[in-house]
Amino acid sequence: MLKSLQLPQEEEGEEAEALQLLSTIDLVVFKIPMINKPIVAWLESTFTALQEGGFFPAEIPTRFVAVKYEDDGLETTKLLHPHLNDLIFLPLDRLVFLQKMEILLGLPGKIKPSYLFMQEHKMNIELAKLARMEKLSDVGCAIRNPTPLTQGVSVRFKFRLPNEEAFTIALARSYSSVAHPEKEGEFLVYFYFFGIDKDSLKNIKRYCNQKPKFRPLLEEDSSRFDFVAQNLFLTEQEKKMKTVVVLDPNPTASENITGIIESDFDRVLIKAENSYYIFLKDYLRDPSLQASKSDTPSGSGDTFALVTNNDLYAPSVSWIVASDSGNLVVLQSKAKEGDKILGYDAQDMFSTDQDWKKLFEGKDNENLLAESLTILSLSDQNLKKRFALSSESGQSMWTDVDFTPLNQPKGQVLITITPMENPDWKKKDDSTLNSLDLLVIHEDFIPENLENWYDHIQNLALQNRLCTMTDPFKIIVISEATKRSKEVQQKFRHSKVAGLLFKPLDLRSFLLQISVLTQCPFTKHNSENQNYLDVHI
Repeated sequence: MLKSLQLPQEEEGEEAEALQLLSTIDLVVFKIPMINKPIVAWLESTFTALQEGGFFPAEIPTRFVAVKYEDDGLETTKLLHPHLNDLIFLPLDRLVFLQKMEILLGLPGKIKPSYLFMQEHKMNIELAKLARMEKLSDVGCAIRNPTPLTQGVSVRFKFRLPNEEAFTIALARSYSSVAHPEKEGEFLVYFYFFGIDKDSLKNIKRYCNQKPKFRPLLEEDSSRFDFVAQNLFLTEQEKKMKTVVVLDPNPTASENITGIIESDFDRVLIKAENSYYIFLKDYLRDPSLQASKSDTPSGSGDTFALVTNNDLYAPSVSWIVASDSGNLVVLQSKAKEGDKILGYDAQDMFSTDQDWKKLFEGKDNENLLAESLTILSLSDQNLKKRFALSSESGQSMWTDVDFTPLNQPKGQVLITITPMENPDWKKKDDSTLNSLDLLVIHEDFIPENLENWYDHIQNLALQNRLCTMTDPFKIIVISEATKRSKEVQQKFRHSKVAGLLFKPLDLRSFLLQISVLTQCPFTKHNSENQNYLDVHI
């Protein structure tokens, strides 16, 4: 058909001038059922024939638009191809169709719509492009790209693993771009996965494990990545001691995460905290939270007494409150006449809805208590927090307080006071920061307004010279909401949060992200030691 459109060069006159209208073809609209060969193959052969026959317009190649019924059983993603400019479903919406034709025929110029009304509407959108994935592992992947990407670009990958029918969908953040070893002028852009769900991660791990010779790390000997001060090839940024704060409401969890990082990294200082309020007040020194002289201080344990067995009328004292109002529901540890709790009459203390809060008087105690009850309303995890409780004499007495959410009925919390488990405990961990490179924070501490929250803590860090405007501290969010992973992914995917992981943590992904975000190479999980499978997806 294309050959029949070519005109003999010697023809002249009005007829030849009219036929000259067919010398270029701007747009081809075709109905898919009419094509009797694979669509992609037909597109490529037709595109080539138009090009070789000289039918391309001067400024842009011929455009192609496919038309099909939406429910015809043909998978739309199999039609993705650079030569196919649009896909339109039948039956046609007349105005939408005409508007699309006007835009396509006007390319490469910018068209002002004349068939549809354009109204400004600011919102996040997702743009898609076809890319060749060339590297894959269970921590991330690499694609071939004509240009490098800066660190932190957010993408959403949708791909099929070899021999798999189902799609794997994964969010990711870019972290490195290197010159392609074989394609001159192109780049390999590396990404780590961002909040990948357990099913997708399991599929990728299974695929990687099918390759018997695949090793996730190039070198397993951790000692080869120890810091050596005499190494002349290290940059000043790499030599710098990095500071990581781990913020988890569960002290055991924060201690476990701290231990994982400490055992794997050199030149990293880790501080663990289980209160966001204390993090703002003592670490970031938020001026709005600083206590007055009349408030209970949160400083050194040397100035306070510890709660002992003599301060309680039972080995432990427990009571149940409503998590929303804090009203007393029932005293579990029955008190008899004359029983004392930190000097208070126990029966009087638990005779009304709110009198038990006298134990938690003082700005720090009140804020810590409110924070604990809020977290318990969001999750089912147990909490243990250290309080300087207020005794009847006004003395601050340190102890551990356990908070246990009740399943039946919902919305109630069991509060338990016990003597200090560690009688040698003298003071809290030092909360002084000289710098801050990375914050690992539990999702429950993060409010809904992400942008305001992010700006606030970054400004506090800047005011205290913990980071700079050109190098703000990075944030990794840890979530336990595996049953609503899509909701959590959507919440953070367009934010300035650099990393997102679900518990139980995939340690290799976690440690790679710490290395990348702190620019600390002194771990076997650094980016240079990652191994990837060669793929063509």
